[in-house]
Amino acid sequence: MFKPMPTLLLTLGSLSFSTHAEFENNSYSYLGLGTETLTYSETTDDFGGQTFESKFRGSNLVQKSGGYTGVGDRYGFFISTSSTLLANENKEEWEFEGVGVVQEDNMTLKRTAIDLLGVFHFQNGHFLTAGTHYNSVSFSRFDFDGTDLTEDLNDALIANPDVQAQVQAELDLRLNAVNAARASGGSDCIRGTLDDSSCLGSFDGSNNQVVTLDEFWDIKKLKPEDTQGVVFEDMTSWSLIAGWGYDSFFVDQSLGMRYSMAARVGTAMYESILNTNNDRSLTRSFGGDWDVHLLAGVGYQFRKEIGVIATLELNGVFRQEIRETENGQQVILPENTLWALSPQISAHWAF
Repeated sequence: MFKPMPTLLLTLGSLSFSTHAEFENNSYSYLGLGTETLTYSETTDDFGGQTFESKFRGSNLVQKSGGYTGVGDRYGFFISTSSTLLANENKEEWEFEGVGVVQEDNMTLKRTAIDLLGVFHFQNGHFLTAGTHYNSVSFSRFDFDGTDLTEDLNDALIANPDVQAQVQAELDLRLNAVNAARASGGSDCIRGTLDDSSCLGSFDGSNNQVVTLDEFWDIKKLKPEDTQGVVFEDMTSWSLIAGWGYDSFFVDQSLGMRYSMAARVGTAMYESILNTNNDRSLTRSFGGDWDVHLLAGVGYQFRKEIGVIATLELNGVFRQEIRETENGQQVILPENTLWALSPQISAHWAF
């Protein structure tokens, strides 16, 4: 999928090092339009002791804009923004290790990114960058449905002694809370699913609710079409990034070809995630996650002030699992990875 990138980078690299024109620290702005192919996955190995992985692949219409401002002879800064203009809906699959695809849904995913980078020019057209990267990913999941293998998964899970013990412990905890409330005059109970929200099980002579493990498992097991509504999630992060770039515009603004390249890596300083399945947000600082950015471009300079350039850009984000426990309830954000491959065409101007 990403094989053309290294070849293009090497080609442009050989062209860039052959340039020996006089360096000029000129400022410019740009506005671009393109598409992006997104590959997103979530993975957890804490689902009945097995691996559960979601896979999504979609395409969006995106814009990118920004500019470079030169400061003195060798310094400057980039400010750039990119965002989704139109997000297309596509299928997401959830695969359980040893069983297969057990759940499906439709999904849309949007991205927004802002880069603020300081620049040091060290050779004709070549420069170092360092700064901050803001990344925001929002998605919605809807139209959940099971597959022919969903019940196979449920049977495999409840047959696992560890899962049985975990479900029984949760049932005991909830029954103790419910029956304590009923003893004080309350009428609360453990209820069924959205389709049947009546009280589960039965009530004994002391008005205590009695629920068997099988009855409780029936509302706990995976039934996507009955238990899942629309799920929204917002993931926001600030990262420190550094890298290298090349742009022939800094050494030759005359009519003719223009070449650019960039490579940056970074690590997240701060992350915040809010999912509608949880009743609070999750945050983390310096969790060891990473960001990566690669870009290669070829364009044409019509005159010193105006040009166009076609680019191929690859952005990657990896976030490790976040796990927190509060009031006996465990909240988990699975490990997730997002790749975005984006061909774009941009207009550049320097007035």
